[in-house]
Amino acid sequence: MSSDEMKALAFAVLVLAFTLPLRADILANGNFADGRAHWKGDAKEIDANANNLTTGNPSGVTVTLKKDKWTKIYQTFNTHAKKVQYSITFTLSPDYQVQQTTYNGSSGNMSGGTAGLDDIEGMPYLYGYSYRGAWLFVVREFGTPGSTYLHPLPDPKKSGSQTLTGNIQGLTDTAEKILVLAFPPGEGSVTLTSISLTPDDQ
Repeated sequence: MSSDEMKALAFAVLVLAFTLPLRADILANGNFADGRAHWKGDAKEIDANANNLTTGNPSGVTVTLKKDKWTKIYQTFNTHAKKVQYSITFTLSPDYQVQQTTYNGSSGNMSGGTAGLDDIEGMPYLYGYSYRGAWLFVVREFGTPGSTYLHPLPDPKKSGSQTLTGNIQGLTDTAEKILVLAFPPGEGSVTLTSISLTPDDQ
């Protein structure tokens, strides 16, 4: 291939790269570069000293589980996308362990809300919810009954970083939504380094 042909090929590749649609993250501060900014819930910024981190300023937040109620992190956002892809990157602490039995709640009635999640408007009451170690990942649309409930299942035996991914379909055109990532009662902690939602145009 001649030099001119190589230059033409390189230019064509560059043009193609600029014409491909970018899949921008719908969430704000999904990589936690700005700590807890835009996020609410039980997350705390990473303590580098407590985690024996010696290089740089680590991006991420940590959610410490509670024995008697759910913990969570959540954010409101806007999108008209009907289908999105989600990705959650995290590390579990060595002592991470969640209850493996059916969750019966602590309020004792269907109208009392689920302990730890009852301060989020519209969250379901989880009486009789058998999660068997899975988390609860919710995308709910304000002003409509539409909601998506997923159950990502981490590997509690894995010591390094993990990433859980999947698709969320059937969203409506309602722009204002809320994402909730909730963790069952248990011990230990989850350090989150990224939560992302990207439009799926396929």
